[in-house]
Amino acid sequence: MCRLGNDNSVIAIINKEHRAEVIANEDGEHKTPTFIAFSGGEEFHGSQAKHQLVRNAANTIAGFRDMLGQAYSAELAAKHAGCARIEAAADGSGAEFVVGGEAGSLRVSAHSAAVRYLQRLRATAEAYLGRAIEGAVLAVPARFGAEQRRALAAACADAGLPLLQLLSEPAAAAAQYGVGGARDQTVVVVDVGGTGADVTVVAARGGLLAEAGRAHTDALSGRALDAVLARHFAADFRKQHGVDVLADAHSRAARKLLQAVEVTKRTLSAAPAAPCAVESLAAGADYNASINRTRFDILAKAAYAPLQAAIDDALRAAGYSADQIDEVLLCGGAARVRRLQAAVAARFPAATRVRDDAGEPR
Repeated sequence: MCRLGNDNSVIAIINKEHRAEVIANEDGEHKTPTFIAFSGGEEFHGSQAKHQLVRNAANTIAGFRDMLGQAYSAELAAKHAGCARIEAAADGSGAEFVVGGEAGSLRVSAHSAAVRYLQRLRATAEAYLGRAIEGAVLAVPARFGAEQRRALAAACADAGLPLLQLLSEPAAAAAQYGVGGARDQTVVVVDVGGTGADVTVVAARGGLLAEAGRAHTDALSGRALDAVLARHFAADFRKQHGVDVLADAHSRAARKLLQAVEVTKRTLSAAPAAPCAVESLAAGADYNASINRTRFDILAKAAYAPLQAAIDDALRAAGYSADQIDEVLLCGGAARVRRLQAAVAARFPAATRVRDDAGEPR
């Protein structure tokens, strides 16, 4: 099974206990960044590609999952600005990434990028299993339409991945939490990923899962929380050195800071304070600072309002009230942020269980 995310992807196998077990990639990581980069005639994937963002952003591809089966639009291109240039395909088939190569520019379609990336995920899984994959299930956003699903299925076929089923991400999350067994229940799945958040009401009846209503927002995401931290540390650096690292003239410094604060954010999910260290951030100056969780919570407080509104919208679309929900299931990397979890819990009665992606009640 694979979850193909816009920012990160995860590979899982069905183990001997018939449970999904997430496996590590060749770098020993359980999450593989959904990035591809080209440099010096070589092609990089995952973390190696993401590391190219600082010095080689123009040849680094990201965001191709959401471009599958989609027409090109300026809005779509702007959402993934800061990486390889995105243009409309000459044949009108969608969006293409324009990267530089030794033989000149290379145009990579969203389909081609997905095929290249899926081939790497397939190779990782087969290296772990020691044999060819016999079948694969991919989890995709519930908001994916028929055209996007067809485009993803076509990418799987061209990548040599024997696709058995495209499974809705909320249903996959609910099943992983054990929803859909003997007990009928209604749950809300809150998925906060790198580029947006999805809220889905899932009803389990007679062992079957059905999506009753959903809502999406781009206003809250892992990147949005990274931006909160980046603005905080950039202001501190400007105070110390008189340089605004978020200005257009310092785009490389901005990318270095954004990669550093991503680590800071993850650390704050588990610790009361976290450092932010960037070597030679700008003007030859190193930067070292720290932030505690309380300060981060204050800075990010306004960022959680769109997610709370999406919860209300999903409940309204499903025709449920908050007190009819048995459990809230959190998934997605940004959902580990403690204050975000508290903001979600605030929309439901105190008796409603809110569980994180480790399956533990909060």
